[in-house]
Amino acid sequence: MWNLAFIYKKSSEISQLLPMKKLVLWIWLFPIALIAQNNAVYTIQIGTFVNPKISEFNNIQPSGFVYSEPFQDKFSKVFFGEFRDALSANDALEAINLQGFGGFVKQRTLHNAPSAIVVQFTTQKIAAAVNWESYKNVGKLYTILTDPNIIKLVTGPFSDMATARKRVETIRALGYKDAFVKTINTNLLHEVGDFEMGIDPIKRNLNTAVDVILSEGTVAQKSSSQLAEAKNIPTSFESQTSKINTTQPKSNTPEIRPLIKRTSALDLQKLLKLNKFYKGSLDGFYGGRTAVGYKNFVDTDLQYKKYALLDNFLLQEKGGSSLDFQEVIDKLPQNPNSAQTALSKNELPLSKAYQAYSLMINGGNLSKINQLMNAAIKETFADKKIKNAPPFDFNVNYSYEDMSQFLLHLRYLHAAPINAKYSIPCWLFENHPKAAFAAFKANSKFASFANTKISTCENFDEWLPIKMMNNIIGDLQPANLTAAQKAKQATLTSARNFQYLFPEKLDENQKAITDKWLIDFWKQMDSSAETYPVLGKNLITLKVLFFQSQVLLEDYFMDKEFTPDAAEGLALTVLKTYVEVPLEVYGN
Repeated sequence: MWNLAFIYKKSSEISQLLPMKKLVLWIWLFPIALIAQNNAVYTIQIGTFVNPKISEFNNIQPSGFVYSEPFQDKFSKVFFGEFRDALSANDALEAINLQGFGGFVKQRTLHNAPSAIVVQFTTQKIAAAVNWESYKNVGKLYTILTDPNIIKLVTGPFSDMATARKRVETIRALGYKDAFVKTINTNLLHEVGDFEMGIDPIKRNLNTAVDVILSEGTVAQKSSSQLAEAKNIPTSFESQTSKINTTQPKSNTPEIRPLIKRTSALDLQKLLKLNKFYKGSLDGFYGGRTAVGYKNFVDTDLQYKKYALLDNFLLQEKGGSSLDFQEVIDKLPQNPNSAQTALSKNELPLSKAYQAYSLMINGGNLSKINQLMNAAIKETFADKKIKNAPPFDFNVNYSYEDMSQFLLHLRYLHAAPINAKYSIPCWLFENHPKAAFAAFKANSKFASFANTKISTCENFDEWLPIKMMNNIIGDLQPANLTAAQKAKQATLTSARNFQYLFPEKLDENQKAITDKWLIDFWKQMDSSAETYPVLGKNLITLKVLFFQSQVLLEDYFMDKEFTPDAAEGLALTVLKTYVEVPLEVYGN
């Protein structure tokens, strides 16, 4: 609705050129035409949350449709609206962030996305509450948000037009006389689930007639490679390795932009073509043929298969091991019950702080939260001689009704010498971006933001190409790193996590240094491969995974509204943190 003025302005300009009947038709088709022309829509990602509830976003719902997408475990990404241009989305973003959120604009590309056959049966005004219960007999629900004022409700998808038309008759019999069949870009469909309906998943009743209805209209599934060849769509790289690595958790890799010409895609194409995995042209565009070429590499490269099998083995071995304190707090959102048990048995004062946090986000007793957090503070700071003591009175009993104050005091706890070995969990910044950033960015001689250690953000490390690259690097690096190398690696890991959470564009000089580093790094690796057989054996596989990871990282940063050139610099900065220390032995 933020871009209505733009639509009206355009319609008034064209009204002087078109007869009235054509003008009315033009206004009706304008939203679809504009989207088709742009080949993209924009949405606002409000944030990533643990078990979010629609009621938590009541203050912004009258202005636009709020919906979620599953992320991992109990996490979900929550989005607001859909916009035809970035300017309108940014205008809306300003209004949303004034409500206390820390969202950002995200682009959804429509180019080459497959189409789906659906039945549209009704529309709903954005500002009005939706009675989802009244639609339960229609079938699986999706929304289309191409109009700024209304939600289009559809059901499906269907395998063919005949099945869809038959379904229309049933839906019309339910009272939706205007139901009709349409074809829609799948990237414009948003599934309506428990979050949108305001349903508690635990209380959900799955034994409904909806399952029967859905079984009549299931879409015939194609393999990712078939889609790539038929539609020129980059495939999902995790799904391509499912034959090798079936136990890998699904990671949330970004969608690759096929229409961006880039050096990383060209470098990848050269490698794939040289090794007979790729038959397309060397054009620097990551299209369907490049995706198929990478899949051919994954399916047939012996070194890749070796490390994929090794990763399966390591994952199974790790599953039975006990967790140390750092692992417990890192996994707190995913395993709250087991983490809470482990924390309650741990005698560290910091353990009490995370018990308090767990209670706080789950609506626990405030008195118990205060008791645990104040005890953690006193046990950490009371009667201790600490240089540059934290700028608060640790003898006072605080009441933690506000997350910002809680996170600020948690920051001080982490910076205390007794807790220096433990890193801040990355998920704190993901779940509470605004409060966490404010707390950890606040000036303090006691706890420097620049020296804050953040534990690994799994969104990068769990991407399959990066994970496989790290498996190879683990084999190539020296058995025992020196103390200086370990310290440097810890600093680089923390820097990588900051780039994931709070990316900052490289200046012109930094970008030039990074570009030169890339050239020098691979020149040295090529040279050393002749001296070190183990490197030579893994070099091609390492390079392919490096450039595939670079492409994905560039799209991650472009999703955050960085230009392709800026995204390239950020992607290389991240990759440098993975390879610099472990492989520096081959540069000597």
